[in-house]
Amino acid sequence: VPQDVAILIDTTGSMSGAISAAQDTAVSAANTISAAGGRVALVEYKDAGDSIVAQTATDFTTDAAAFAAATETLSAYGGGDSPEAVLYALNHTLDNLSWTPSAPHAIILITDETFHDPDVADPTLTAASVTADLNASNTQVFPLLTSSFADGEGQYTALAAATGGFVTTLDGSAETIDEILERLIGEVVSRPWVKFTEESYSGVVGEAIALPTTSGADCAPLDVATWSWTLVEGDPDVAPGADDEASATWGAPGTYAVTVTLTTVDGQTATATT
Repeated sequence: VPQDVAILIDTTGSMSGAISAAQDTAVSAANTISAAGGRVALVEYKDAGDSIVAQTATDFTTDAAAFAAATETLSAYGGGDSPEAVLYALNHTLDNLSWTPSAPHAIILITDETFHDPDVADPTLTAASVTADLNASNTQVFPLLTSSFADGEGQYTALAAATGGFVTTLDGSAETIDEILERLIGEVVSRPWVKFTEESYSGVVGEAIALPTTSGADCAPLDVATWSWTLVEGDPDVAPGADDEASATWGAPGTYAVTVTLTTVDGQTATATT
């Protein structure tokens, strides 16, 4: 299943010396993702009080040339204090891009600074609330930090770990930028994924409701993967069934959340909630 990958770029003033490299990195990533059949989008963000807090430079596209043209519109300025509006940008990305519901979702975040928690532009946004929204939409975050200083408080490590991604830091690495990017994009496009076959399921109280999923990965054989189910709402009776399908019987009417976690043979995980 082709992925939707959104690339977020910090365009505050502190990135002025790195914005050209960030643009080149984004274009190279977009070329690789598009060649693999995926779609790419571009979002830039700054901080509260700037003329732009977060905006979409281009929605999802398979046109790598159009994406490259969108990167040319980016300009580094503003920002004020060091932490930036990352949580606002992530929320904007989830809410304003045309994600394909059936596709795996990933965000590559390029920055050199920490982020406000809670967000200053929208104080209702916290790392915990945005992480919950990312997990609910099965969106993994892969921070690409130009400086290890940006993760001095472990914010990006926590965000990546909680969503199934990982942090890549450019400074101090023995790898070239091309090698880092090749490894990062290779991981992004080959991550395991799992999806429920429907956005929601309905049934009759007291009768079993089937909960089938579909899943895949280029990086590990699924015939040795495991599926685990979390049905904590409504206290249903659960029958595991096949590896990628369970059924549940609820004793009372209501709307209940169900989460499935896929674990591959090499320990990678993917989750989905319906």
